[in-house]
Amino acid sequence: MLPESIKKLSKTLSRIPSIGPKSAEKLAVWFAGTGMQYAKELGGVLSDFSNHIGVCPDCGYFSSNEGQKCQFCEDSRRNQEILCLVEQNLDVIDIEEAGAFNGRYFVLGGVISPLEGKTISDLPFEHLKEKVKTEEIKEMIVALGATTEADVTTMYLKELFEDSDVIISVLARGISVGTQIHYAGKKSLMEAFRSRESLKE
Repeated sequence: MLPESIKKLSKTLSRIPSIGPKSAEKLAVWFAGTGMQYAKELGGVLSDFSNHIGVCPDCGYFSSNEGQKCQFCEDSRRNQEILCLVEQNLDVIDIEEAGAFNGRYFVLGGVISPLEGKTISDLPFEHLKEKVKTEEIKEMIVALGATTEADVTTMYLKELFEDSDVIISVLARGISVGTQIHYAGKKSLMEAFRSRESLKE
């Protein structure tokens, strides 16, 4: 039987995405032995990390501190009239690395998926609507990947902004069906942005 402290660490590690119970247990045992010096270092890093990371109040992306705007919202050199909607923070990183976009972002934090507990009320659509209105956004690019849930979310966005003058664009299907933005290649993303199509006729 493992000591209670190792069990507790294992249980905590298993909450991390992609780390199953067995992998978490192996990590916990490693930290208790060979990795003890790294355990102390990791503890310090995580403590410092929690004090220097936040969420941008404007777009939902990472910021240096809670309540502070992110690097993209603060950058006046970026196109202020175009907003790119993404599902998660990792999508922003992938799009930036592809060099496909130079506007600002808005992180939804998910897509409409009742089976996973994500309904319309769980996502920041009202905040988005107010942002588009007050900041006079001219185009909104929906970059949610090519999944059924993303398509449902896109259709809702079309209805939500039906009476607005904002142009709503979707990425061209250079991205394979069923693929999330994070798993699309750089060239595919570049082409998808370049060949985006308007949802409004």
